[in-house]
Amino acid sequence: MDKQERSKAEFKMKQEVLANSFKASVDSLISRVKKQKELITASYGPIILNSKKNELPLFDINKELDPVGHDRLRTLNKI
Repeated sequence: MDKQERSKAEFKMKQEVLANSFKASVDSLISRVKKQKELITASYGPIILNSKKNELPLFDINKELDPVGHDRLRTLNKI
């Protein structure tokens, strides 16, 4: 294996580790936000008034750039 092949293999390995780590961080953050939302809802009632439920979210993921992330965010916003 020459130097260029080793570099490519190392890059791919680092890319996978970074992607997995980022996904784990995002999943953890989503879980914590859900728990906080449940706690606030239990303490103070619904966070969003029924009249506001049709309002677009402040943050959205471009469907063309990340269709999976877009669909996941839409699902989370419905909860």
